[in-house]
Formats: sequence, structure tokens, C-alpha cells
Amino acid sequence: MSNTRNNGFTMIEVAIVFVIIGLILGLAFKGRDLIAGARVKNTYAGASKIQAAIVSFHERQGRLPGDGCNAASPATASACNGLHDGLLNTAAEQAAFWYELQQQPALLSASDRNMPLGQQWHLVSAGTNLGSNTPANWIVAGPDGTSGVIDVRYACELDNLYDDGNPATGNIRSSAEVGSGAGQYRQGDDCWNPAKAAMKTLAFRLL
Repeated sequence: MSNTRNNGFTMIEVAIVFVIIGLILGLAFKGRDLIAGARVKNTYAGASKIQAAIVSFHERQGRLPGDGCNAASPATASACNGLHDGLLNTAAEQAAFWYELQQQPALLSASDRNMPLGQQWHLVSAGTNLGSNTPANWIVAGPDGTSGVIDVRYACELDNLYDDGNPATGNIRSSAEVGSGAGQYRQGDDCWNPAKAAMKTLAFRLL
């Protein structure tokens, strides 16, 4: 009498396969969350580094970098002898802002303008897109701060972790609206909800 083997899968084998698939999917989602979380922390760290460089420059020169500059690449700090009003609202002042921070002694490198979210930090003065009429300087994701350039879920997480969770107030703002729908967020939200995905702006207030 010959032994025969059933070529089909047993319930235990099928269960093991599903467990393995579940573990793989779980690791994939966990890895994605870790990457997203690292990008949020690195974005905040990058903005904080720029703010620290501004403080250091101000302590040495008595003004903000770029303030009063009439040229994008001033030969010396003393060449920026225009109006020192604390607002960097001309093209020359905004270009000189980055230039002066990268000169000797260099407080920032050129790569410090690069964001983990695939954009570059730019400088703007307060505008309606920032939800404030109060004069202030901001670093924004993208060239003008008016076009949606990052996933709103990152703005939501940054705002909730490091500010007030309201896109229209505080020191971290975006063009998102307050709410729980697509492209919106509010304080205490689950920012990684896929239904929130939309491209919005991001802004950090400077001194």
C-alpha cells in the first residue's frame, strides 16, 4: 500500500501565510510612519537652526541679516546702511538675508535652506496668505508662500507638535483651513489620516 500526499494547503499553512503577510504590511506602514515622523522633526530642526542663526547675527551686527541691504550680495556688513526697520520686504533684502548668513563667519550653509519635504526655504514678509496683517518675517516652503507645495499632513503635524494646531494663528501657519476635511486640520487632529491629503503652504515666523 503506497502513501499518498494531499497537495493542497492545510488551514494552518494558510494561517501562517496570512500572518507573515500581515507582519510585512505592518512593518511597511510602520516604516512609512517613522520616515514621515523623521521628516517632521528634521523640518522643525532646520527652521530652528535658521532662527538661531538670525539671533547670532543680530547679536553681532545689531540688525537682522539683510535688513537695510540695497544689494543681494553686500560686500561688507556695513554696506547694508539703508533703513533698519526689522522688515525684509524688498528683493534685495531677502536675497541678502541668505547671503549674509552664509558669509564668514558662516552661520548657515547653502544646504541649510533645503527642506526634508523636498522644497527650499524662502523668505517673505507678512501677507494675507499667512493669516496676519501684523508686519513680520517668515520662512516659507516654496518660492512665494502662496502656492501649495507640501502635503498638508506635514503642516498639521508640525503645527500640532510645536505650535497651537491652528493653521491661521501662532508661529507655524499654513494655507489650510480649520476643520477635519480634506486639506484642513485643527488642534488634536490625527494628522496622518489619508483623507486629509492636499497640497498647502507652510510658514515659520522669524524674529
